[in-house]
Amino acid sequence: MNILDIFYNQIVPEAAIGHIECYFRYNMPFNTLMEGNLLKANEVDNTLIPTLTIKNKDIFDSLLIEYVKNALQFYDFSLFPAEINEIVGEKEKNILALLWSNATNEDFLDPINFLNKRISFLKDNSLNEIVDQLPDFESQILKSRIEVCLEKSKLPNETPYKLKIILHSLESNDTYELPSIYVGIYDNKAYIYAIQNDSKIQINNSYQKKIKRLLYGIDQGLDVLNETKENYDFGNLKDVTPSFIVATNILMSILNKMEIDEIIIPSLLVPRWNAKEMAINYREEARKIDKLKAQELREEHEFIQSNLSEKLIRTFLRLAYHHSGINVTSYPMETDSALHIKTSKENTCNNPILDETYRTFESKRR
Repeated sequence: MNILDIFYNQIVPEAAIGHIECYFRYNMPFNTLMEGNLLKANEVDNTLIPTLTIKNKDIFDSLLIEYVKNALQFYDFSLFPAEINEIVGEKEKNILALLWSNATNEDFLDPINFLNKRISFLKDNSLNEIVDQLPDFESQILKSRIEVCLEKSKLPNETPYKLKIILHSLESNDTYELPSIYVGIYDNKAYIYAIQNDSKIQINNSYQKKIKRLLYGIDQGLDVLNETKENYDFGNLKDVTPSFIVATNILMSILNKMEIDEIIIPSLLVPRWNAKEMAINYREEARKIDKLKAQELREEHEFIQSNLSEKLIRTFLRLAYHHSGINVTSYPMETDSALHIKTSKENTCNNPILDETYRTFESKRR
C-alpha cells in the first residue's frame, strides 16, 4: 500500500477523530494545516492538541516516504504480533502513527525539519562508531570496569538507539547497570529525550550495594544543605538520582570526544501526554472508573509527568553546576520547549566521580 495513501487517507483523518487505528489503537489527536486548508481535530478534555503544519507538501511527502523506508529496514518487526507483518500496509501505518508520538509542538509546526531529524537519528552512525572504539575503562573511585555500548531501541521508544553503561566488578562477575539514555544525533547536535532504567534494579549482592553507596559521592562539591526541596521545590539540585547523573556525565564525555557541543533536551512530548489523558477519559466514559477516581488518575499523571520532566532537566542542571564547561544557554519555554546546553573546550569539575568519568573518554578538541 502506498505510504502517502496511508498517511493522508488514514493517519490524518483518524488523528482528527482523536485516535489512530492500527493493530493497536493510538490515542493521538492533532490538527492538520496543509497549504492553507485546516482539518481540525475533535476537542478532547485535558489535552493540548498540536497542529501539523505542512507548508511544502512535495518536500514533506518525499521526506515522509524516506523516513518510513528507513524505519522498515531499521526496526525489528518480528517482535510485533504476527498480524502486523501479515496485513498489507500495517507496518507502515504503525511507523507513521508512532512517528508523531515523539514530536514536540515545535516539530509539528516544522515537520520538514522534524523528518530530517528523525531520518538522521536512523542513519547517522557517528555515535555507533565512537562507542565501538571506546576501550573499557577501570574507575579507581567506583572500583569497577565501565562498559559502554549502543543498542537499538524499539519502534515506540523516543529514539532509535539507547546508550547503555554497565559497571563490572573487578573481583567477581557481578554487574551494575546504569540507566539507559535515549539519544539521537542531527546536524552535529545531540538530542536527549529520556533517561530510564530498563528494569527495576535489584540490589541483591555486596557489589551492587557498594556501588549504590559509592554513587552518593556525587554530592561532593554540592551545597547539600541549601540545594533542598524545602528551599527550591522541584528546582533543587540535590534530589536527582546519582546513577542518572553519572550515566549522563559519561554520555557528555563521549559527545565531547565527538566534538558535539550543542545538546538539546526536549521537556515534553505532547502526544504522549495526550495519550495518557485520553486513556483516563475513555475509562471514565465507559464507566470503568467513577469521576472521583478519574480525577485522582489525572492528578497522578500530572505529578508523574512533572516529576519526569523536572528530573530530566535537573540532571543536566546538576552537571552544569559541577562542570565549568557545561553551560545552559536556554531554559524550557524561553526560546522553545527544550533545555539547551552548550559545552566549551575548557572544563573543570568539582566532583571526583564526575571528573574521573568525564575525563575517561574526552579528547582535546582541535
